[in-house]
Order: sequence, then structure tokens, then C-alpha cells
Amino acid sequence: MNKNGKIVISQEHFDKHKALYDDYKLQLADAYSEVAESFNNERASHGGDNIELSALTIARVNQNQIINRIRLLDKFFERVVVGKKIQGDKDVISLGSNVTIALSNKEIIDAEVVFNFISDPNNITIDSPMGKAILGKRVGSNIEFMVNEKEITGVILAVNGNKIEEETKSNKKR
Repeated sequence: MNKNGKIVISQEHFDKHKALYDDYKLQLADAYSEVAESFNNERASHGGDNIELSALTIARVNQNQIINRIRLLDKFFERVVVGKKIQGDKDVISLGSNVTIALSNKEIIDAEVVFNFISDPNNITIDSPMGKAILGKRVGSNIEFMVNEKEITGVILAVNGNKIEEETKSNKKR
């Protein structure tokens, strides 16, 4: 994070999300047409009375999902700023980092740190308890966070391929 509390991301990461945003905007235009078409088809097939809402309901659900994705991306763009990490900070966890974490329950997690709208169980979202605990931390840092009123602890083993062993070796050379 920068001094204004914004998450620093690369131009490449920003462009990826901007392309996704633009794609959702196009899908939304199609969804509006689908809702109108479904409504007209249902109305015509039933003579204007007792419209069967199944096709219309499906079209509206699809439309609402797209609207929600666009809103999440709007929140994403409010929270990020494009910039470069400081030289030597490649082992600091930020949005888009690939991390390996050893938890106290012996579980090893290999995941990418992502924004909330990416729903993949193999990712860590920045607003999750674990995401909040690791953001800005370095290789070798101890972490702790709460899940369902249970404290979980762990250690960050690797960030973007930089492993804890390599960090230890480089410290010995100093």
C-alpha cells in the first residue's frame, strides 16, 4: 500500500482488470437487450396475460450478476493506483502476488492475492482475514488472523518465487 492507503498494482495488472471491466460493459448492453427480448417473447406467446416469467427471470438474474461485477470492479479501481514497487521489494505481498504460506495446522497454501470479485478457492482475497493479515508483509513474516472466532497463525514461506531460505542466505552475506 502507498501512503494514501491505495494498493499499488502494475500497469499490466490494471490493464487486465480494465479489459475485464470493458467486457462486462459490453455484456451488460447485451443483457439489457436479452431482458427486453425475453419480456416481449413471453408477452407475445401468452397474449399479454399471465406472462411466464422464467425466461425473463433468468435474463434479469444474468443482468444483475453483470451489474454486480461492474460494481466490484468500480470498487477495485477506487482502491488501487498504478505504480512500480520499490527496487528490492519483490518479496513484499501486494495485489497479484503469488504466495506460499505455512499455517499452524500444518496446511501449506499456494495462492495468488486477488481482489474480491475473483471467485476461485485457490486465491486469497485482499479483504479476507488472511488477505488483510498478509498484505504488505515480507518473506519470513509471521502472520495471525481470526476465522470463525479461532486464531490462526502461520509464516510466509515465499512471495513471487522468493523463498524464505533465499532470504536467510542473503541476510548471512551482509
